[in-house]
Amino acid sequence: MQHWRINTETSPSADNLTDCLTVFLLIMDRCENANTNCGNQPDDEFEQSYLGGGICQYTYRHNTNYRIRYETNT
Repeated sequence: MQHWRINTETSPSADNLTDCLTVFLLIMDRCENANTNCGNQPDDEFEQSYLGGGICQYTYRHNTNYRIRYETNT
């Protein structure tokens, strides 16, 4: 797992659910600060999923027809 604002990996990519959570919460500005591992706290509005192959999916909980898919390798 990496912290996206304090990245120590030479080639960061989302390769697990915690990474997907962290990316989403940072993009939505829902982390308390840059040093927080906010990926361990799910978002109330969106459910995060790791689909494999560097693909994260975020499903709106109030209407599951609305989804955001993020492919970290493209």
